[in-house]
Amino acid sequence: MRICAFTHCSNSTYSLTQWKKTLCPEHLIKQGECACPPPFVLYPFPIEEQCPETRKEWIKAVNRKDAKTKKNWQPSEDSRVCSVHFPEGKPTEAFPSPAINLSATGREKPPKRKRPPPKSRTPYHKNTKRRKKTKIDITTALLMDHDYIYKCDCTNSCMCEGCVKKEKIIQHQNFLLDLQNHKTVEETKKTLPRISSVANKFLKTDGKVKTYTGLQSKQAFEDLYQYLFKNAKKMTYWKGMKKTISTKVPRKCRKSPNKSGPERKLSIKDELLLTLVKLRHASSNELLADIFNISVGVASQIFNTWIKFLAYELRPLIYWPPKEMINKSFPNSLKTYQNLRCTIDCTEVFIDRPRDLEIQALTWSDYKKHNTIKFLVGIAPNGMITFLSKAWGGRASDQHITKTSGFIELIEPGDLILADRGFTIKEDIMMKGAFLKIPPPSSGHEQMTGKDVQETKKIANARIHVERAIGRMKNFAILKTVLPITLLPVADDIIVVCACICNLLPPLVF
Repeated sequence: MRICAFTHCSNSTYSLTQWKKTLCPEHLIKQGECACPPPFVLYPFPIEEQCPETRKEWIKAVNRKDAKTKKNWQPSEDSRVCSVHFPEGKPTEAFPSPAINLSATGREKPPKRKRPPPKSRTPYHKNTKRRKKTKIDITTALLMDHDYIYKCDCTNSCMCEGCVKKEKIIQHQNFLLDLQNHKTVEETKKTLPRISSVANKFLKTDGKVKTYTGLQSKQAFEDLYQYLFKNAKKMTYWKGMKKTISTKVPRKCRKSPNKSGPERKLSIKDELLLTLVKLRHASSNELLADIFNISVGVASQIFNTWIKFLAYELRPLIYWPPKEMINKSFPNSLKTYQNLRCTIDCTEVFIDRPRDLEIQALTWSDYKKHNTIKFLVGIAPNGMITFLSKAWGGRASDQHITKTSGFIELIEPGDLILADRGFTIKEDIMMKGAFLKIPPPSSGHEQMTGKDVQETKKIANARIHVERAIGRMKNFAILKTVLPITLLPVADDIIVVCACICNLLPPLVF
């Protein structure tokens, strides 16, 4: 708020705002909407580089002292002087400085008057009733304050002074009623709960749910939503890679606190739907913002928050099952490999070319001729994903990823592992008392023998299911298209969520 620099003057921008809200007695509308001049105008101090002498005269006329330094007061950019202190109502050539209504005491306030002794009051009794103040309508007040309203028996087309002024009051009364009704409608809209219309539109049938989210049916989406709802209510939005150091002692709370920060722009169901749609179709944040009627920044916040939340909540769906469980669900098509425990393979996802030359070299794949990230996938005989490594640069070999991912530590004696020719980890598997089955080598031979051809076909028929499992994961377009650099920090979470949703689908091999 800007206020007049003279200490005895209370003219300010707040006074002008209140004046604009009052009713003009001449035009019967608000003062801010009519052409009547304001009671005063606030003028800024002259710029020192342009008018230094005039600025000094203004400061001298104000005659104030700084409370802290006890020196002459200096104006700031927001300092103003109202038109009441100028003889002509504004700075002119004849009177460029304030000359009237000046305070002779400077910053000192006028002495306070002594309070007169209290008058004798009648004793207050509980039974005495206070008179209620009656509210008078604006139109009634106009009728009481003006003497131009009188009764007349005129026709409808009469243009006399009384009828014209009556018509103005009726128009003003109708305007007030319309304004009151408009405010009531706006307040009602704010109090109404927000309906999840987007989720209802996208989740009408099982076919739409499968198309937009990758889940099998509408019931599967509802079950997933009910499973995540309790913890999703307490979730806060991700705000970027920020490192904060707090000196406060952390407060102790028995129960987990509710969600902090601003209110959600969308319902929990809409936020889950937005995340799954982005995974399924690799939609841009701009498109999602238009679909869900939010800003691009909010869409990005929702996805980055939910992808980490889903990865944490759904990670238990990827686990290493015991042998007894595998034997119960062992498919008939793989009976030739009775001890089969897992089939492994590596797959790659294209990414944008990084600017850093070292990262470019680490992510370059000679096989794909593109910058990629690579991860290891292991499936049980029935096609369920039981192992998933972290993402590596495309330069890393299959052997290196397998050894450093912790996969070999899960193998038990007597297990059979199926893999491709690039997995030269036979010695490491044998150290665990297990067996590795890979196709016979074809390099260095002009033609494979009949036995090697039959063995290759047999292993390929058993290994094809890991390719189908990877194909299920890449039904999510975010793993099929080029992954943006901005999503690389959450690449591991994206891979985990896609694999977990695939495990919610029916078995791949029977």
